[in-house]
Amino acid sequence: MYTAFGWLMMLPGAPLLYYGDEYGEYGAADPDNRHRMRFGDELSPVESAQRERVSALVRARSNLPGLRSRDYNTLLATETMLVVERGLGDDAVLVVIHVGTDTADAVFDVPADFLFETVDEMTGERVDLTGGRLSMPPRSVRYLYAE
Repeated sequence: MYTAFGWLMMLPGAPLLYYGDEYGEYGAADPDNRHRMRFGDELSPVESAQRERVSALVRARSNLPGLRSRDYNTLLATETMLVVERGLGDDAVLVVIHVGTDTADAVFDVPADFLFETVDEMTGERVDLTGGRLSMPPRSVRYLYAE
């Protein structure tokens, strides 16, 4: 689910989150689809962790203007890996989404702006994209920007 939200937050246009989506509220067909919103201690540890991950993605969209840009350039698209450049110039963001269940390398042509001092918004980690290769953990999202 985390990777789906990572994809949603990087798409052009306004993302839509229905209440409860951020923590994985369950539901079925009508009338089971209208549970009340739960907060704080009412959430299980798994739901709280999911809420924190989704909140980090929403904050990243707010912090990185490139994620709100209409500019969209696909650099890699496979069954398990997507690499997209969003925005232009200083606002550019590389979005890397890996939906596979094993660690894998994203291999792509790195735009020149991202060859120096690239940072992952999700972890604060500095990332080396020299050689156009980025190791991705299973089911992960990275929003990379040039510092």
